[in-house]
Amino acid sequence: MQDAFDTAYRIAQVGFAIAPKDGRDELLEAGRRQIASHLVGVKFRQEEMKVAAAKAAILTSAFPASAPPAFAALRYDDTKLASLKDAKFDAAYSAASKLKAIPEAMWLWVEALRLRGANS
Repeated sequence: MQDAFDTAYRIAQVGFAIAPKDGRDELLEAGRRQIASHLVGVKFRQEEMKVAAAKAAILTSAFPASAPPAFAALRYDDTKLASLKDAKFDAAYSAASKLKAIPEAMWLWVEALRLRGANS
């Protein structure tokens, strides 16, 4: 599951200046465009890709937890927006702090990292 989490984090970095310059941005963007071209009546922009990746990250973080959380509590809604104001991220996951424009993705990352004990 660590590889799924790592890939989700790499997707969170797509399009950011801090993203590694390893050519994966182009590969991930090409994959996103291919998915988008198969969907009818639904958009799959980078924002949706990052939310989907954050959902994968929270799932991969919840399953190995000694006491898995109630999954209903892991659903984002606008009432959880206020909790993002004070969100802090360890340096290893600093790209998650750049997701402020996508509150759902950022909140999911806060929770995923909390479940892993990786937030400061």
